[in-house]
Amino acid sequence: MPTLQIQQIKSQRLPADILNLSPSSSLRKFLFTGPPGVGKTTLAKAIAARLMGVVDVDRAVEFMHVNCADEGIDRIRALAESSRLPPMDPGVRCKAFLLDEIHALGDKAVNALLIPLERDVVNLWIACTSRPAGSLDAALRSRFAYHLTLGGADVRSVLVDEGKDAATADRLAKLAQGDLRRALAGGAGDAEVEAASLIAVVDGKATLTLSPERLLARAVANPFSFQASLLDELMRLRQWPAHAAMALTLSQRNDIAAHQLVAAAMRMGLLRV
Repeated sequence: MPTLQIQQIKSQRLPADILNLSPSSSLRKFLFTGPPGVGKTTLAKAIAARLMGVVDVDRAVEFMHVNCADEGIDRIRALAESSRLPPMDPGVRCKAFLLDEIHALGDKAVNALLIPLERDVVNLWIACTSRPAGSLDAALRSRFAYHLTLGGADVRSVLVDEGKDAATADRLAKLAQGDLRRALAGGAGDAEVEAASLIAVVDGKATLTLSPERLLARAVANPFSFQASLLDELMRLRQWPAHAAMALTLSQRNDIAAHQLVAAAMRMGLLRV
């Protein structure tokens, strides 16, 4: 399947300098930040396709996609060495290195990247992270000339473009909470767990009908959307203290975030244990 082109991206309003990128552009080092599922990797691949001059980056040997949470210094050193060599395919204009979740790199791996990033003026380097740019190593951050923070994805526009009716698109967009990946994968539907049936109000006090174990199991798939549905129902029932307690800043790891939801529910006495 061909890589989505920059002008085909509907999940974000992209700045003109991104939309107008050309293979001769001097911009070669990008840093994208934003929550999971908002389109960072999709945008990175679209830029790689344009600057490399390929139709499908995932089939291009010169496109190297690394999840930094799973890689160490050896892999980074291999990328640095590869950046010194020309593309094997003479029809490809440059190599492209996509570093997903770059905040997960250890100190030695970060140091191994600094010189290659500074010296390489030919190839494309794109780093993505769900953390704020300021949380990255300052020297590493400075190597990326272009910083772009992406907000929640326009899930509704994408779903309508794919043929969903307006009412369905509105409902799924609300549940997805800006996470396009979840909406397209059906995760938003999993979060639509009939929130009204999850909460019982007796003598003015809200109680979840699930056990802690069942709540955790439901939340793990998509704690962000699951939390949104609970918050909507708590607001509808005017359960303001519980609503405030559940309005948490969740970890980016789904398993941890799900446990945070359970803990918050227990603190507020929403769960029968």
